[in-house]
Amino acid sequence: MLIAACPNRFNNGVAPIVFPRDGEQAALFAFDGSGSWGSGAETTAWFREWIAATVRDSDDLTPEAVNETLVAAIRELPSDLTDCDFGWTFSLAVILCRQDTVHVAASGSFAAIALNSRGIERLVVPTRLVDELVAHGTISAEEAETHRYRRIICSPCFGADNLPRLIWSQPISWAPGDRIALGDAALPRFLETRDFRLDPNNPIQLRDAVERYGGSSTSTAIVGFPACSG
Repeated sequence: MLIAACPNRFNNGVAPIVFPRDGEQAALFAFDGSGSWGSGAETTAWFREWIAATVRDSDDLTPEAVNETLVAAIRELPSDLTDCDFGWTFSLAVILCRQDTVHVAASGSFAAIALNSRGIERLVVPTRLVDELVAHGTISAEEAETHRYRRIICSPCFGADNLPRLIWSQPISWAPGDRIALGDAALPRFLETRDFRLDPNNPIQLRDAVERYGGSSTSTAIVGFPACSG
């Protein structure tokens, strides 16, 4: 499998972490704290370094183990980050590829979709304010993509109430040729409504295309399962 990832385009963007294990196991942690309130950007960078050092030597990459690791990280947060008046939350996503099964989790602004023989499958999608307006018939789905409030996220970010809030998708089985894309909340509708050729080696191209479409510049990743090996 191949995991290609990039941070957002901002100067304080935090690079994703990829943990390869062997040809059939890998993990991705993606972070995004740019534009967050309080100490969110600083805490994002701290978490990135803590996870890189802690998870590096671990072979237990299950959803349960990831949750336990994140709880431990929250307990270790320095007081100068947690005592900020406006909090420290940020967006976090995790993809665990284990043998022929993939687990995906996200919080905040991250969305994840699968592209396979069945088409485009939404795995984890945050709720935006404009999605609520569409559901109530206030605006149309087309208007939502250019609305002034399209970047306001209603779903909780990681760390809200000092909890490792992550929404886990149901485990999915992958087949050769499948792809998983992770990025901004606007990603699913972008891929569903635009004729875009997804290059599994070029997450920056996808990130920037989603931003031009109306989304935010967000840490982005593509997981590819090659049609053949060797």
